[in-house]
Parts: sequence; C-alpha cells; structure tokens
Amino acid sequence: MLSIWALSPLPLYFKPTFFGMISPWESAWEFVHQIGMCWLFIGVAGVILRSIQLFFIRDLQTGLVWAVKILTDPLHDIKLYYKAPYRLWRGDIDDGAALNHSH
Repeated sequence: MLSIWALSPLPLYFKPTFFGMISPWESAWEFVHQIGMCWLFIGVAGVILRSIQLFFIRDLQTGLVWAVKILTDPLHDIKLYYKAPYRLWRGDIDDGAALNHSH
C-alpha cells in the first residue's frame, strides 16, 4: 500500500489526464491538488478493501469495527494530544520511563 502511495504521482506526472480519467493539470498547484485527491482515493480504497478482506477472513463485525477504528483514530488522537505543543513549549516531561531512568 505504501508503494502504491509513494509511486502514485509518477503516472499523474507523465500522463496528466491520468489515462483520460481527469482534466490535465496546468500548474504546480493543480498538480499538487491532483496528487492529494489521488492519495485520498487510495486511502479510502484501502480502508474499504481491508474491511472487505477482514469480512472474508474473519467476520462482518471485525471488518466494520476495524473501519470505524481507523476513521475515528484522528479524533481520539486530538483528544489525547491537543495540549502537547503547549506542554512541550513549557518544558514538561511526563514520560515515566524518562523520569525513572537512572544511569
């Protein structure tokens, strides 16, 4: 999946219409926008295909739970880490392993 993501700009660069599927890009900004849309499509397709795979190798519930977890992770991460930049700026260290590490 990462190889597909990393190599996806190449066909877009060499075939600006992406094999007739989109309007050709005319500026650097349009190229970057089309890469972003391509990456969004790859991400959505990856979640859908992985959910279908889990449905066949496990069960429907596993596929649906995995998809919901992937889609809600960014919201959970915001809840957990929204104060992190401020705490780093203040110099707070909350890592117990770092505090208890002695030489």
